[in-house]
Amino acid sequence: MRGTVCAVSTTEQTYRFPTSIRSRPECRGGLTRNTVAQSKLMAVRRVGVVMGVAAVLLMAACSVDGDPTQNNADLSSRSVTAADFPVSGATRVPQNSVAYAIGDLIGRPANSPYDPPSCQPAAVGSDGAVVYLGIVEADRASFTSAVVGVDTSLSSVVDQARACPRATTGSASTARSTVQTTISDAPQHPSGIDTTAIQRTVETGGDQAPLLTRTMTYIGQRGTVRVYCQYRWPSAGDINPEVSGQLESLFDKALRAAFGT
Repeated sequence: MRGTVCAVSTTEQTYRFPTSIRSRPECRGGLTRNTVAQSKLMAVRRVGVVMGVAAVLLMAACSVDGDPTQNNADLSSRSVTAADFPVSGATRVPQNSVAYAIGDLIGRPANSPYDPPSCQPAAVGSDGAVVYLGIVEADRASFTSAVVGVDTSLSSVVDQARACPRATTGSASTARSTVQTTISDAPQHPSGIDTTAIQRTVETGGDQAPLLTRTMTYIGQRGTVRVYCQYRWPSAGDINPEVSGQLESLFDKALRAAFGT
């Protein structure tokens, strides 16, 4: 979710400025007043999901690092729409910000290397991809859907996630985070579609006042088309049953839109 994003990164836990953005002339103007906020974890906590998503929607995106698979097919006709979201006000991410948004969705925000490097999720191309975001303002949470073109199997995503139950990400110039990953079964789905569920818990800020964010991501794939539906919430607690049902419903709609089943 390639272009220029002078915006805060969603990462797995919040939205922050990647290092490479600060060095780009086209991005400097929008970063000055945010430098202090980034350096203070509590300020980051207050920014939360809403401002991060607003930045993604309103600003052009800086490219996601890596060599993502490219699939030029326009997938607009195979995506859900804002009307399918469980919250009002869902918005399609502008195409020049899609690469940036996909990076966040898959757990690969720009300029946030993993340790060990083998745990960094493989990049996913943004050409032809469609991403929608819906904000739950009261809870600083969000729903995201994406349909993308790929040339790798879903099993490769699952295998990597299983091999990396715990990793760290970030750099000395940005916040460091601990990422815990678990794999489970996705909700019931039509036959012929490979699916999985990936839950990540991200802790940023160390032992004194850590910022905890969790994501539940349902993924479905058939052939070279892959669907993501994610719920992101700023809490150590489990996803609540009502929201879980809403995410399952969105995933079902996304699978039917993408694969016609």
